[in-house]
Amino acid sequence: YRPQTHERLATTLAPQLSFDAVATPQPITVLEQRPDVQAAWARAEAARRRIGARKAERFPNLTFSASLGSQGANLSQAIDVLDNWTLSLAQNLGGTIFDNGRTKASIETAEGVYTERLATYAETVVRAHGEVEAALEDFRYQTERYQLISSQLSAAQNSFDTQRRRFERGNGSYTSVLDA
Repeated sequence: YRPQTHERLATTLAPQLSFDAVATPQPITVLEQRPDVQAAWARAEAARRRIGARKAERFPNLTFSASLGSQGANLSQAIDVLDNWTLSLAQNLGGTIFDNGRTKASIETAEGVYTERLATYAETVVRAHGEVEAALEDFRYQTERYQLISSQLSAAQNSFDTQRRRFERGNGSYTSVLDA
């Protein structure tokens, strides 16, 4: 008597997924691609540029405009217009120069924010580097584990094939086939 159930066991036991070899990247290339590292760098770079903007505030902000029309009917009114323009220019220049240290404090604040952003960036890179190293180590471990399981599967398949052939020739028992 030959049971027909052994034909079901003849189907392949290999996984249906394809596990092609993946090149292990260098940690620095992985770090460069991480969004958290890129965002931290962008924030630090923005803070650095804000320092330049604050330093530019030390210089006078002059705007020139012109208008057409009559400012006055006589010479004294025209001189008043010139006096107003000169006064406006003096206030603009004086306001920039004599601002009671507001611009200097603004620059120092921007430099402090930049220093903080650099420290945050460094912390992000260190943390990301640890995560990348752990992930690459886990990848290596999983690759070795997959190779071990694949070799065990191959050995089990060979054992099954051997026991099945022995059973089909009448040299082995069906229990051996099931065990294999």
